[in-house]
Amino acid sequence: MRWFTRGFACFAFLAAVLLAAADSVPTTAAAAAGGKDKKEGHHEIGPRGGPVAEWGDEKYHVEIIVDHSKKTATAYILGGDIKKASPIAAASIKVTFTSLKPALQVVLKADPDKGDPKGSSSRFVGMHDKLGQKFKLKGSVSGKVGDLPYAGDFELKEKKK
Repeated sequence: MRWFTRGFACFAFLAAVLLAAADSVPTTAAAAAGGKDKKEGHHEIGPRGGPVAEWGDEKYHVEIIVDHSKKTATAYILGGDIKKASPIAAASIKVTFTSLKPALQVVLKADPDKGDPKGSSSRFVGMHDKLGQKFKLKGSVSGKVGDLPYAGDFELKEKKK
């Protein structure tokens, strides 16, 4: 009977540890990709009118702008306030437009904005012929800041009439 009591105590302890660990598992693709988990339903519009993805629990935000006439996508790295530029030391980031079928991935290269310190950029630009089409702005953006990978989802919601 004694082994049964000890066995049950070990089982209960193991179950408690597993439940605690399950509570800390990332719940979004962004978190699973190595970035911080983001709040569900976190959709905002950036200062230029584009959709915003969150990187790292409000540490960074990335505004996505597509210029269909120039077939370009531009990402602006913003701080936690979603107003001021927050330059990062990265050569490129990736944007995946999931609203296009098949999904379109575009590498955006650093194109420092005026005022960005040397070796850092708050603006990243990429070109692709498919960006000339009109489509819903929905997808994800990923990159590294130092050794930390970040990823977040964005979507431009239709205005309710």
